[in-house]
Parts: sequence; structure tokens; C-alpha cells
Amino acid sequence: FETINPLIGSMPSQEEIVKGKIVNSVYSKLLKIPAINTELIHYNEEELPIKEFISTGIPELDKILGGGVPLGKIGEIYGKNAAGKSTVAYHVAANFIKNGGYVVSIDTEHSWDQPRAEAIGVAREGVILSEANTVEEVFMMIQTVVRSQKDMGADAPPCLIIVDTIAASPTQAEFNALQNGNVFQDMGSKAKLLSSWLRQLPR
Repeated sequence: FETINPLIGSMPSQEEIVKGKIVNSVYSKLLKIPAINTELIHYNEEELPIKEFISTGIPELDKILGGGVPLGKIGEIYGKNAAGKSTVAYHVAANFIKNGGYVVSIDTEHSWDQPRAEAIGVAREGVILSEANTVEEVFMMIQTVVRSQKDMGADAPPCLIIVDTIAASPTQAEFNALQNGNVFQDMGSKAKLLSSWLRQLPR
């Protein structure tokens, strides 16, 4: 795992040092979750003000959304397989990092494509990559990040959490059944879990 380093040839400001410590703090908390694979990729020292929306990188889509992806909200990108959902997420992540935030990407398909992400503009700075096998693990990680942000208050840099993908994530019960070679029958369990978890998400 890589730790946070200042830009070569420059001294970090006090604010950059504080933000670096904050991101490392979130990272260390994620590492404490059992069976979670998490990697920290530097924090971006550059800072630009994040406002109410972050651009998707697609002007036409930004217009439809009223300015881009709204901050402080839960959004879903859905569509057919290979329709470009992850690509849109990479574009949003790139713009978010450029504007002074950091990204926690929770990958349930082990499909994060770093070369493609970098080609789109997602700098390695400011990304925490985590892998989860079940919906419950995803929820645990999101709650850890959100509570960390809440505890840090005004000192916390803006954070974008990307989950790719909820649709492909089995519940723990389904995962256990698949591991044992069985077929899991309760098709509504994930929807019930999502509904319950969204009400519990710290605000």
C-alpha cells in the first residue's frame, strides 16, 4: 500500500497536511473491516472549490441533470451491460478529484480499470480502492466512510463514494449459498436489505 506524499519539489501546506491525515484516517478505518481488500492511492494536494454539482463530463447529460451529479445525494447509474456506466462514473470521479475531493471506489466485480480511468482523467491521487463480495460488506464500508466524514465535520474534504455495482452484489446469504453450490431462492432479499439500509445511513 502506498502512503500519502507531498508533491515533488514542493512543501505541503498545513491544509494539505490536515487533508492527507484525514484521508489516511478513513483508509485505516476501512482496513479494520474484516475480509475487505483496500488500497490507498495518494491524496491529491490540489484544491479547487466543489459547489453543488459535479460534471459528468458529458455536457448534454449535465444539462438533463440540471448541472451534473448533485452533491450530498445518492444517485444511481443504470443500463444494459457494457452501456458505459463505469465510464460515466470515471468521468465524475475525475472531475471530483480535480475539484479538491477524494474518491472511495467500492468494486464488487473486481473490474476497476486503472489505465482506462487514468486515460479519462482519474488521477491516481485521491482514490481509495476497496473490494467487497456482498451487499452487507458494501454497506459496512459506506457507513464507515460516511461516519468518518461526519465525525471530522468541517475539516473533512469532500468525498465521493462509487459502488460498482450493486446489481451484481449478492447478499451474504446468497453468497454463502453459492459458495456451497446451492441455489438461493429469496429474490426479494436484496431489495429489502437496500430499503432497510438506506433508512439507517448516517446523515
